[in-house]
Amino acid sequence: MKNKYKYLFFFLTVVVLFVIYYKVKQKEFLGLSTPKIENENSIVNYAKSNGIIGEIFITKNKKSYPIMKKYFDYGYLYVLDKDFNLLDCNIESYGGRCFQDIQKDICNKIKIKPRKFNNKINGKLIMNTLLNNSKCITSNKQINFSKYEVIYLYTWVKYSKSCINKSSISFIKCSIENSKNKSLIITINTDLLN
Repeated sequence: MKNKYKYLFFFLTVVVLFVIYYKVKQKEFLGLSTPKIENENSIVNYAKSNGIIGEIFITKNKKSYPIMKKYFDYGYLYVLDKDFNLLDCNIESYGGRCFQDIQKDICNKIKIKPRKFNNKINGKLIMNTLLNNSKCITSNKQINFSKYEVIYLYTWVKYSKSCINKSSISFIKCSIENSKNKSLIITINTDLLN
């Protein structure tokens, strides 16, 4: 009977160690780190040092955080026109396309045509949510959205390297290089703020 408990204890110990090892390796593979409480300066400095350009928006306050996470979780990309019509997004549950497909269209200068989305989402809802629950930390000026043909909304966090690596943000560079495309790039950071 004692041997049975020894084997059970040994087996459970091995399972727990394996789960811990798996979680550590999974974090390394996905480029995840432990989230930290950030501030406006740490977000702006991090964006500059990692090639994240455009107007940076952050959550307005703690009350706005859950609302922002619902519509702007890290890695989300929305493409809107100047009238806030949703042209494309990479959120499958809304009927969006794969992030890489959207990025490829941007980099190949293929005009993104409006797609049909389910009734859960529209561009005006996205922009109203953004403007009512966030603030721009890179500009004090009111943004004149109507002067842009395309508005890109891209969300990121510091603790996930997968949404800020060079391949993930290459569409930003492509958009800037395409001078015919009058585009506005808004990057939305949803890290926790103090």
